Amino acid sequence: SNLKFITTPIIKNGVNGFLFNHKNSYQLDKYLLSLLSSKKLRHKTGVKARHYILQNHSRKLFLQHKLMYEKLLS
Repeated sequence: SNLKFITTPIIKNGVNGFLFNHKNSYQLDKYLLSLLSSKKLRHKTGVKARHYILQNHSRKLFLQHKLMYEKLLS
């Protein structure tokens, strides 16, 4: 089947997580060392990630989208 999906990026680099090329272990090392050496960065990144998920992927929002899709499909 030829399904199309609309997605939004969950990870915003340097804000609520880190993006890196899976073939570039240097980038991963750099981010891990930054997180290991900074409690403040770990806390800030975790808080931002949690906030994003609660604002954009809550159960209430999921149920609203589910209802909308069910209406479209019926």
